Amino acid sequence: MPRIYDVLATLGTYTDAEGQERVKWLKCGAVIRNPENGNLSLKLDALPVAPLPKEGNDGGIWLVLKKPTPYQAKPAAAAPYAAGPDQRPPAPATQAQLDAPQDNRGFTDDEIPF
Repeated sequence: MPRIYDVLATLGTYTDAEGQERVKWLKCGAVIRNPENGNLSLKLDALPVAPLPKEGNDGGIWLVLKKPTPYQAKPAAAAPYAAGPDQRPPAPATQAQLDAPQDNRGFTDDEIPF
């Protein structure tokens, strides 16, 4: 069945790295057309919870129908340790390091309340 629309709900706003206020969207489902009779059907994969009413917000759930956009993979990030061996993560601890006494910052096991 062909997808006609994506069903989206707003989750709120956030500020991106450039300082722009953006809307955070949740894809809740899709509107599809039944090929047998042409009817439209709404399929919900998630149901957002209505926020508490406040000024400028009636507390209802508003869903937006948007034409689906084709998936575009994000460019691959550079290898995290490509600069050299000094930037690699530390080697796993040896058994001797694991067996060595640990700094408990002045607390003993008897002081833990559970």
